[in-house]
Amino acid sequence: MENNKLSNQNEVTTLTENQNEVEAKVESESTNKSFMDQVVDVISDTVSRLVNPNQQGKVKSLVRDVLVTVYTMCAADEYALGVRVDGELYRYNDYTAPEGVGKLLIAKRVVVRDVPSAKDYLSRGKFKVSGKVLTPADFAMAIRQILSALRLNSNCTPLSRPEEALLSEAAQYAVTGGKVADRSQKTIYFISLISDDEARVSIKEWAKSIALTLFN
Repeated sequence: MENNKLSNQNEVTTLTENQNEVEAKVESESTNKSFMDQVVDVISDTVSRLVNPNQQGKVKSLVRDVLVTVYTMCAADEYALGVRVDGELYRYNDYTAPEGVGKLLIAKRVVVRDVPSAKDYLSRGKFKVSGKVLTPADFAMAIRQILSALRLNSNCTPLSRPEEALLSEAAQYAVTGGKVADRSQKTIYFISLISDDEARVSIKEWAKSIALTLFN
């Protein structure tokens, strides 16, 4: 009897240790993701929680694909006309989306003054994400499916990427130390120069807030 008791205790201990190893592995995998990949995960997970449970997995995947496409555009250089998918170039305005999604698309560069020689302060490389970049047709289909699952009928308009933003404007939406100034701001910027640090809101809190209005 005592041997059986010890055996059961050992099994429980082993199960607990295995569970701890799984949790540690999941945590490690999460922390190994890029900053923007984590942001995209939070937004897509939050949106998926707004739909019927049997649609959550599909919606989460669709939202992630939409965000990966938009943030890949944000990471494109200032001379890019759009993004390439399977070797084909698609212009920014080939894509259509609700206003909230469109506002995620940042300017091509951030400058102090609007002159040709102005230094660019945009850290576009930080917008790079891993995942699938959609063609305009697949992007439109994904948006339609997301809106259907959310039971929304939002107007979609072509995406437009501004040529530039002044540093004084972009700084209001800058990410500093994983934080932003306002949880209700419509977009984020990564810039290489911050003069006044007003960032107080965790980027993940911003991501959850923006997710609630992204497809309205």
